[in-house]
This record gives sequence, C-alpha cells and structure tokens, in this order.
Amino acid sequence: MRGYLHALNWVVLVGFFNAFFALFPALDIHPIIVICQSMIIAGIALLALAGPGRLSSETIKSPHTWYYGICYMGATALFITALTYISATQMSLLIKAVVPISFLISALFFKRHMDLTGWVGFWLVIIGLAVVSLEIPKEHFGIVIFIVIVFALFETFQMLVSDIHSTSNKAIGSVKESMRVTGLVLAVTAVMFIILCIFGAIGVEYAGLEHGLLPSFQDILNPWSFGLAVIYGLLGLSFTRYSEFVSTREIKFEIFLALTSLSVITTLVFEWSLSVLGYIEMKEISLIEICGGGIIIIGSINAVYARALAKKREQIEQRFEEMVK
Repeated sequence: MRGYLHALNWVVLVGFFNAFFALFPALDIHPIIVICQSMIIAGIALLALAGPGRLSSETIKSPHTWYYGICYMGATALFITALTYISATQMSLLIKAVVPISFLISALFFKRHMDLTGWVGFWLVIIGLAVVSLEIPKEHFGIVIFIVIVFALFETFQMLVSDIHSTSNKAIGSVKESMRVTGLVLAVTAVMFIILCIFGAIGVEYAGLEHGLLPSFQDILNPWSFGLAVIYGLLGLSFTRYSEFVSTREIKFEIFLALTSLSVITTLVFEWSLSVLGYIEMKEISLIEICGGGIIIIGSINAVYARALAKKREQIEQRFEEMVK
C-alpha cells in the first residue's frame, strides 16, 4: 500500500506542476535552467532533512546514480525538443508509450509475466497511443514518433534504475536514509545538468549555436527562473523524486509507470483551475485526444490491476508453501 500511496502523491504533484510550468512562456524562462536549479535546491533540502549518515559515499560512487542522471537528462532534453513539433498535451499522452515498453522489459528480463487481463491492458494502451498519434502533423510524424520511442526508453530505464538502485534498496525501512539517497542522486544529476547548461550557454554565446533547446547565460541569470526553481525544488521535485524511489522499490517500476498515466487527469484538473483563476489560457483538447487518453488510462489501470492480483496470488501461494513446510 505504501508504494501505491507514493505513486498517487507523484501523480498529484506532477499534475499540479505540469500546469504550473504553463507560466514559463510568459516569464521568458528556459525550462532546462529551472529543472537544473530546482534539482540543486531539492537535493540540498532532502540532504538537510536527512542529515549526515550511512550510504552517502556509496550512493555517489554507485553506477546506478550516474545511470539515473544520464537517463533523466536524456528524457528531459527529448521532451523539450518534442514541444517544438507538438503540443504539451499531445506529448503528455504520447509519452505513455513507457507503459507497454516497461511491461515488455519486465516480462523479458525480470520474468514478471502478465496474465490475460494484463495483456488486454497492454493492448489498450497501444490502441490509445495509435489514436492520439492521429493528431500529429504529417510533416513531423516520423521525427515525433522517433522522439517518443527514445524518450520512453530513457524514462523506462530511469525508473528501472530507481527500482534496482543498490543503495536505495539498502535504505528500506528508514525515511532519513531514503531521503539521503534521493538527495544525493539529485545532487549528482544536478551537477551533470550544470555542466550541460554551461557548455550549452558557451555554445550559444560564442559558437553560434541556436538558442532554443540550449540555454544562454541570460537564461541562467534570469531571477524569475531561480524564484520558480525554489518553489518547484522545495515543494515539487524533492517530494516527487522521493516518492518515485520509494514507489518503484515497493511496487516495481512497470506498475509505477502505469499509474503515472493518471497524471494526465490531474494535469487537466489543475490547468482548468488556473485558467478559471485567469493565470493561464487552457489549450483546447480535441475529441481524438480525449478518446485516446481515456483508452490509455483504462488500459494502464487494467494492467496495474492484473499485476496487483498476480502479486496477491503469489503471496498466498508462498504462505501456503510455508505452512506446508
């Protein structure tokens, strides 16, 4: 139950901050800079709450920590790139390609097999993705599908690393140790982001690279960027990444990714709320996107339900075997 509650916490927070990010264009804020700054703040906050203790040096030295950072950076860059071709709503639906990919990886490499109900959910997600893809502009269809698939692979491996992270699994039962591990992972990822941002800004300023995906020094020094990073880092990123590590450890990465499909609903709720208050203008959602998104969510819930039943059966069988012995 703890893992599911943390997944729900992730869904609610991500929905709110997805809507919160809609404020960025009006303030001329570069998203990568905010993410970089917020990771630093979130890492410091979690480490301050956890205090010094065990697993610190082990977490920094762990290859899983660095793999996580690489996957996080790759997924972030691809998501931002995709927004030059399609809307944020379309991308938020298409990235649910992580659900079938994660279930395939879990079945092939971790022997976490699905029953008939699980496969029904799997194919429902595929159908939903196909429906949503009908809205992709024809001239960008190939590049968008490529970005979505590569993003889904980065995101899946990021959650897989959270699932099998060596020091995170040693922190089971200790909130402070889990916070310490998560904070250090965020700190390492932030360092990688800082290096990327500095080289990107140098490229924009002195090598004539296009300012868009890459930030400039002006973006780095934007005071609005730092202000929103403080809010997102303390109230959003620190809690979502902590919940991610705990949830993937408890219920496994493929179930967590399936539950994240619900963030589409929470994002729409918070976007509507901010639009009613007059802070943002909510973009129109097509009937195709509504139908496709609904199918994806139903399929994801179905797959989660099937895996939960399978896990319960395994526990009952295990207890029976122990009683027989």
